[in-house]
Amino acid sequence: MSSQVPRSADKNQPMMDHEHEEAQRKGDKNRLKFILVHTKSWNFYFLWLFQ
Repeated sequence: MSSQVPRSADKNQPMMDHEHEEAQRKGDKNRLKFILVHTKSWNFYFLWLFQ
């Protein structure tokens, strides 16, 4: 369900630092949007996860 890439696969990609940061920022935005859209089902999960 999570769209995280394994770190081993990450190392294989010769990304520049700023490109990686930009991709990370986009991923965070997508994750935030997903959480906001699915808040009703996810908020309980996150409350349990971070308590």
